[in-house]
Amino acid sequence: MSDIKRSRDTSPINHQAKKGHEENVDLDSGFVSSYIASGPIDSESFVDSSEIKPQPDKTQDQEPKTKSEKEAQIEREQEMDSAYFDSGLLSSDMSKLEINAPPATVNLPKQQNNEVYFQCNEDGDTLLHLAIIWPHKPVARTLIKLAPNPSYLNIHNDIYMTPMHLAVLTEQADLVRDLIIGGAEATVRDRSGNTALHLACLNGHKECVKQLLTPLDLFEKNRSPGTDKFPQDLELWNYDGETCIHLAAKCTKPNNIETIKLLVASGADINAREGKQGRTVLHKAVEDGDEILVQLLLKECPKLDIDATTYAGLTAYQMAASNATYNQKYKIIAQTLLKHGADSTPMMMSDDSESEDELMQTQPSQRLITTA
Repeated sequence: MSDIKRSRDTSPINHQAKKGHEENVDLDSGFVSSYIASGPIDSESFVDSSEIKPQPDKTQDQEPKTKSEKEAQIEREQEMDSAYFDSGLLSSDMSKLEINAPPATVNLPKQQNNEVYFQCNEDGDTLLHLAIIWPHKPVARTLIKLAPNPSYLNIHNDIYMTPMHLAVLTEQADLVRDLIIGGAEATVRDRSGNTALHLACLNGHKECVKQLLTPLDLFEKNRSPGTDKFPQDLELWNYDGETCIHLAAKCTKPNNIETIKLLVASGADINAREGKQGRTVLHKAVEDGDEILVQLLLKECPKLDIDATTYAGLTAYQMAASNATYNQKYKIIAQTLLKHGADSTPMMMSDDSESEDELMQTQPSQRLITTA
């Protein structure tokens, strides 16, 4: 018994725990729990029960006489119960634990062939598509650098979106630039024939437009393996015959005129005709009854041809005047155009058997056949 008590006193038990349980150690089997980890259990680890003297119940004698003392004892017991975990850590020590933040960059496992990172899942998405959608920029940048060649950056998923299209739609202008420097092609189309710049103009993502219009500087050219012409041809039509200028005019965001000015400053033709009916941006604004855009175009675009005609020979003023009797806003637009020097020649009715709608439908196809 004395041997066990000596071992118990010299065992590496937390002194605070020992103090809290010193009254109960003589009531247990006489086996110290720390012996479990120290070696095999033998008969010397136990004491004959006849040698253990019954101890008086001290809890009755020590029963707190006042309510405050009883509450204090309950609080001490609760503190002792919650202070220790199976790990042996005090709850007060938890504040000392440090949780590291995720790294700014990632190190993906090296592969003999990096093509494994560009395999498509059941939706046609590569890891790069997913990293842009989530978004997780460090992973996306790492994957751009790991591309075996630039063509891996132009992979379409099942909805015919490339990483460049997704970066534009999620308004991640910095990733758009990283993809350009990495060699991604700016002229790759989605299912509607839209390039990344078409989508940026349509959705009013001005910062993405800037990145797609800004040529590579010398430093970026040295880093870029791409051979694609950049920036893209600004007169490129999508499958609806619309250029970037037309899509910027369709945008409902108030900064669409800023996008148009960026395009014009980069060489886009403000008087470009769309492929179906030959309408310019001004025709489109008049057709939509957009008084604000009409005024902004007249004020901010000095190269605007106010008397440009559609394939049917209609000017913007004639389109507005033909609807002025039915809607007051068209009358206001027509008056605004006249104030800025528009030709007031009224729309002439055709004597041909073809209707105006038929002429609008046939003219673009004839133009395509002629130019081909």
